[in-house]
Amino acid sequence: MRGAVVIGALTFIGYHLVQKLLTEEAEVLAFDTDDLFRPSEMNEEKLLLIGRHAGFAYRSLEEREAWKEMREFNVVYFCLCEPNQYTEILNQKTVHSYLQRTLSLCKKHGKRFVLLSSASAATARFYDEKGVEGTGNGSFFYEMEKLAETSGGDCAILQVPAVYGPWQPDFMTYHQLILTEMMQRDVNIEVKENNEDILYVTDVAECLYEFGKKKQTGAYYIGSGETGLWHKGVALLNGSNKIVIRGKQIEKKSVPRYPFQPKYSLKEGLQQQMLHMKKYQALYIG
Repeated sequence: MRGAVVIGALTFIGYHLVQKLLTEEAEVLAFDTDDLFRPSEMNEEKLLLIGRHAGFAYRSLEEREAWKEMREFNVVYFCLCEPNQYTEILNQKTVHSYLQRTLSLCKKHGKRFVLLSSASAATARFYDEKGVEGTGNGSFFYEMEKLAETSGGDCAILQVPAVYGPWQPDFMTYHQLILTEMMQRDVNIEVKENNEDILYVTDVAECLYEFGKKKQTGAYYIGSGETGLWHKGVALLNGSNKIVIRGKQIEKKSVPRYPFQPKYSLKEGLQQQMLHMKKYQALYIG
C-alpha cells in the first residue's frame, strides 16, 4: 500500500487506524473536522502523538483545496462516525455530503474505498429486506452503506460491534466504569452502546488495514466469536451492579462474517485501556 487517506482520523477507531498505517510505513493524509490551529485538548494530544511522523499530514475537512491531495493515495477510509454510538449522530446531512464527495472522487480516480460501519446497520439492513422501515443510528449507517454500494467504485464495508481500548469515547460503559473507579465514585451508568459483543480497537484497526489491501468488495461484519463477551468485560471491571440496560440489543446479521481472528484477549485489552486512562487522567477528569 503506497499511502492512505483517513477521513475521521481523530475519531476513536480512525486514530488507531492511522497508527497502524504509520507502523506499516504507509504515508497518511488525515482529515477530520478540527481546525489544525484550534483542536480540542484530546485531539491536540492525538496530533502530538502521530504528527511527528514524516509520512503524516493533517487537513481539516473544511479545506476544499486539500481534497485534491486525495488523488495521490491508493485507498480512502471513511471513519468519520462513531459506530458504537446509539444516541443520535449530529450533522447527518453534512456527513452524507462528505461521504458522497469522497465516493465520487474515489470512483473518478480509481481509488479503493473502505467504509467503517456499525453492527446496528445489519439490523436495519435485515428489516429493510423485510420491507420494514428502520430508525435510529442503525438506519443512518445503513444509508451510508447503500450510498457506498451503489457508487460503482471499488468499495468494501466493515461492520463492527462495540469497540474498547485507549481513547474510547466517554459515553461508553467500559470508559465510565474505569473512570468511576479512578475517581472512587458510586454511580449507575446507563448503557448507550451495543451490548452483545465487543472487540479491542487495535484488532479493528488491523482488520481495516487488511480491507484496504485486499480486492474483495461488499459488506462484512467482524466479531469476537465469543458469546456475551461485552458482559464479561463489565464483570471484570466489577460493574455488573453499576449499569442500567434499558433494553437488550440483539443484532440481526444480514451480511457475511469476515474471517478475522482477534489477537487481544479481553483482559489484555482492558489492562491497556486502564493504563492509558491513568496516564491521561488529567484529560479525562479535567
